[in-house]
Amino acid sequence: MGPFASYDALERKLERPLLPAERDAIQWQSVDAEPPGFVVINRYRESPHPRVTFANDFSKRLEPQPGMKVVYARTSIDSDRDQVKKLYIGYSDDVSVFLNGKVLFRGRSAQNFRDPGFLGILNPENDAVYLSLKKGSNELILAVSELGGGWGFICRLAELEN
Repeated sequence: MGPFASYDALERKLERPLLPAERDAIQWQSVDAEPPGFVVINRYRESPHPRVTFANDFSKRLEPQPGMKVVYARTSIDSDRDQVKKLYIGYSDDVSVFLNGKVLFRGRSAQNFRDPGFLGILNPENDAVYLSLKKGSNELILAVSELGGGWGFICRLAELEN
């Protein structure tokens, strides 16, 4: 697979961190976030266009969706001490968040998913997860999946509110 490869999401275990050999086999590509911080995956990979079962039947929203694709994105977060920070995350359509090889969060924010009128628009505050950072370098990996209509993500790291 080439850089920023997309994979068949149903063939991947999206709640399992990448094995070191899998991570090392990916030819990672540097990308730039666009204002106000979006990583627009459509700039790098075509969106899949599967027939989404829950588009017409809300009760089917938890079923596997054949044709869904996934890409992996990674960065490192350097921390001057052990601490917890809040990661605000917006994504379309589906995400798993891994920190230092452990899954922390799995969510779906696709059109019609959260409720039948939900537009699935990428919002920097769709969800939040708390990162237990260790002193030094921490590896953050996102598995971002797409059902159609455009995919991407945005993250914002914040101090905890007191």
